Amino acid sequence: MTIQGYLKLRSVIKRKQKEREEGFRKLEQQTRFQLNADHEKILNLSDEELIKQLQSRRLKATEVLEAFIAKV
Repeated sequence: MTIQGYLKLRSVIKRKQKEREEGFRKLEQQTRFQLNADHEKILNLSDEELIKQLQSRRLKATEVLEAFIAKV
């Protein structure tokens, strides 16, 4: 790899890292990923009840994922 190629690669890597960091900052600011009462209800369900509600479509998979993301 030439020096110019290396420098270009480093530039691309730094740009991508900045884009990723900005994406994480935006994600943290989204309110749907902040723990709320609905998330607490989902997180307190037993495994069996969670499966039952997902299968009966009373809960959506995205709601469950959002609750677990908010927990973290």
